[in-house]
Amino acid sequence: MEAIDEKADLSLDELRAEFSSNSAAWMDLLAGDLDPDADTVEIDDGWEVRDPVPVRRAQVLITAAITAARSAPP
Repeated sequence: MEAIDEKADLSLDELRAEFSSNSAAWMDLLAGDLDPDADTVEIDDGWEVRDPVPVRRAQVLITAAITAARSAPP
């Protein structure tokens, strides 16, 4: 799965296409056992950023809830 360029200015249709192409990977991830002690690692502008998996999952759920309520996420 290729990462989405977070700095790109994507249209809503382009974002929907990205989400659709990644949906199977999300379902596989959520169907498995998630280690609450595991970290996600992201390289951003030369910095290695580590976040606990539960924090990243919470970010996704909160953003999805805000979007479903038709508000713009922060």
